Amino acid sequence: MFASGGNALVKADAYSAAISSAMTEKLWSVFDIYKPQEYNKLFRTKAQQGKEWMLWLRSMMREEPLGDEMGYFHEDTYIVDTIVVQDTVASPGVGNPISITIDASRIDPNTNKFYARENFIVTIPGTEDQVQIKNVDRTNYTLDLYPVLATATIPELTAGMELGITNGAWAAGTDGPDKAQRGYKKYEYYTQTFKEAIGAEGSQLAKDQWFDAYADDGQTLIGWYTPATIDMEYRMMLQEGGAYLFGQPNTNNLKQTTPDGESNITYMTEGVVPQIRKRGFVMPDPMASMVVEDYFDISNYLISQSLTYSTVSGMAGKAQRDNIDQLLIDYIGDKSGGTDFTRTLNGMFGKNGESATEMGAYFGFGLLQLGGTQIALQTLFDLSNPKTFGAKDYNFNEYMLVLPIGRIKDSKSGKEFDNFSSMYRAHAGTNRKYRVWKFGGAGNTDVSIDSIDRVNCGALANHGLRFMGANQTIGIFPEAA
Repeated sequence: MFASGGNALVKADAYSAAISSAMTEKLWSVFDIYKPQEYNKLFRTKAQQGKEWMLWLRSMMREEPLGDEMGYFHEDTYIVDTIVVQDTVASPGVGNPISITIDASRIDPNTNKFYARENFIVTIPGTEDQVQIKNVDRTNYTLDLYPVLATATIPELTAGMELGITNGAWAAGTDGPDKAQRGYKKYEYYTQTFKEAIGAEGSQLAKDQWFDAYADDGQTLIGWYTPATIDMEYRMMLQEGGAYLFGQPNTNNLKQTTPDGESNITYMTEGVVPQIRKRGFVMPDPMASMVVEDYFDISNYLISQSLTYSTVSGMAGKAQRDNIDQLLIDYIGDKSGGTDFTRTLNGMFGKNGESATEMGAYFGFGLLQLGGTQIALQTLFDLSNPKTFGAKDYNFNEYMLVLPIGRIKDSKSGKEFDNFSSMYRAHAGTNRKYRVWKFGGAGNTDVSIDSIDRVNCGALANHGLRFMGANQTIGIFPEAA
């Protein structure tokens, strides 16, 4: 029996009346089984790789309905912020103030305002000297910095230099500071329509096993899962996994023509990798040159982004995962003078009919803790599939994605969401999560009969990736630094 979260799939009698009277609306999608390990079993019977990205995402129940092709969310760009100098300014001499222009990177595009305010204090880089902000001009984006010590000299401030606001001081009887500006940005995401179809000879229906789908009571037959659709749904899952990993938004106005002659825009969702490149931290580190100490950079970056989770997911291609194991083996061996990786295991084969034990070697590392951050390692098999991202001319199996798994508040609405989730189209009691949308063919059925001994079926899904907090994610990619 294959559990399906209340529903169940069981092997059907190849000669049952149920099969001979299958109706279109009663065809069961394997993706309606919530436990991914169960449809992994079905996929593996066809020698296809399981545990793909989409199955992992669904196993965490990170799915939400969306009523339109496009959704959006808001994220803080800052709660506090630094000052960035636009143009180089020469040193003004001992005890003298300096005037600077705020760089555009620190001006909020939503409000045309910046965070720096009157009477706050800045520490000058490379020194411990303090300067106070005066004469803030929010129209021309300028301000003055006055040394706190009469003997201090503000050095040359170069274009692009970042100044931290570290203190603040007001005289008795004065007004308080201006209201702080909290920056936010609106991000849009799109759902993408995935479709697949397959045809099979009618005789296949008599060869392969069918599965009956029962309701919660275990008695009511509510539909069937047919082997004619297993290849189709696997292929569609690869489409979705590919979109959620590497998908790019359609900015080139790509369209498709409907049977009625209408030209419709093709909406495409943006995957994890492009969003990490835009908003996260990229470690351009060729796999062959990586050292264990590189992973301290992961912890340092996550802490700089105010990450509140102590454990993050490290999803690596198989080559990268093997590389991590080898790095750790070498590192531990060098530091400890030699570590025993052997274990006593139950033998695979009996000895003279009795069980026996054997010595085995274990080199797998599942958890890497460095700098106060734990990385839970797992292999992302999508990147090793020899027919997709693992084809011989790709290097995606050297990629690694570091993804926190938690919840984030929308900075404008205050609502809390999973930091990444699959959004499926749904409205008024219907949804486009997964649909077997056509079935016709040979046999004693009430569905349409083709003119040849053949069965045809199709599937549709309408999903998109919502990826919040991408600034707290890291991509390790095999490119030159």
